[in-house]
Amino acid sequence: IAASGRFRVAAVPVAWLGLAAIVVTGFTYTGSTPFPGYTALLPVLGTAAVIWAGSQHVLSPTGIFRFRPIQWLGDVSYSVYLWHWPLVILVPFVSGGSLGILDKIAIVAATLVLAGLSKTFIEDRFRQPKPGAPLRHSYRLAVVGMVALTVMGGAQVAEANHGALARGKQKCPVKDDAKLVPAAELAKEDKSDAYADNCWTNQPFTGRKTCTYGDGPKQVALVGNSHAGHWLPALQALAKKNGWTITTYLVSSCAVTDARQKYETEVKSQNCYDYGQWAQKQTSGKKYDLVITSERLALDSSSRGTTKAKAVAGYASYLRDWAKGGTNILAIKDPTYPGINIPDCLAEHPDDQSKCSAPRKDWIVDDALVDAVKEVDLPKVTYANFDDLVCEPTVCRGANGGVITYFDKAHLSATYVKTMTPFMAKEIEAAARR
Repeated sequence: IAASGRFRVAAVPVAWLGLAAIVVTGFTYTGSTPFPGYTALLPVLGTAAVIWAGSQHVLSPTGIFRFRPIQWLGDVSYSVYLWHWPLVILVPFVSGGSLGILDKIAIVAATLVLAGLSKTFIEDRFRQPKPGAPLRHSYRLAVVGMVALTVMGGAQVAEANHGALARGKQKCPVKDDAKLVPAAELAKEDKSDAYADNCWTNQPFTGRKTCTYGDGPKQVALVGNSHAGHWLPALQALAKKNGWTITTYLVSSCAVTDARQKYETEVKSQNCYDYGQWAQKQTSGKKYDLVITSERLALDSSSRGTTKAKAVAGYASYLRDWAKGGTNILAIKDPTYPGINIPDCLAEHPDDQSKCSAPRKDWIVDDALVDAVKEVDLPKVTYANFDDLVCEPTVCRGANGGVITYFDKAHLSATYVKTMTPFMAKEIEAAARR
């Protein structure tokens, strides 16, 4: 609905702002920009603003749209959309290199020519059939088109090489200058929904926050610190697939364990311990079909005052208490991580991502929780190790299959965890059936 009445005075600036939003999108969004998603709001709202403004004022940008070349471009816009992408893909494939400025100019020119021709001789022809002409030919063409798109789409899915799929196949070539998803500058915010939904109990650990995802009959709890939270995207996908409800018990910078951790005040140290006791009490027994736990606990006296032996003993105590009540436990090993900020590293080395890689032995994580699972050796307490989805046999990379692996120096990105889901499913689903 166009602006009218008392809102008409705002039409001109709103139209210019909307047009600016569209132009900014065109010049700043790249193939690495997450789309669709919240980033789609800028061009969509910009377009809506221009349509709503609908001003005929001499200062309104809508006058630009009345120029014949602009109207022609609007007429062939869908054809441009159809033609440009095959050219963007095929030209580098044929030339064997990346797109230079002359390549891009040639693609734009070829796209406009092909769009004009296909609009005139294909789209318009079939959009306006001769009077009385039978429609069966159009239906046949539509069927052929849908079959072709289905086959091509299936082939693309079969050849997909995103994220953990590269590790799952074990045969995908590594490109150290590949386009990354999301872009390095956006990867720091590529976190699980637990962050946006404010699901964390933060310092001084007096809160008792929980969140739920899914609405299925099977109940699953996710317990731990931020190294449990980064598994949430995979669990959400499995919840949707299997009819689960996920309830989170997540605490930041505190481990759920009987091992006492030291903070700057004794009160905060006690609060962290109390939170763990509460989380265990909430998830004990058979309230949940499965309790998934995963954590990182610093194992040096300078940080949390916890040694390896104390950490294993603290987790073993928790696991035994859980098991006494019949709780079904799956511990997920804290995956290997670099200790350097991966998004920053990849932003600094866009053409040589190997600078953000290292031998796998250098990124190995000593996980006291998994060691405790092995120590207690109880049938209701098992663990899963997904390190092979994060690292190659001898090398760990900051990006795998074109997807940035970590959103900081230690936590997996939400996008990467989503790509791990098909390979995690078997072990997690088996644990839920126990």
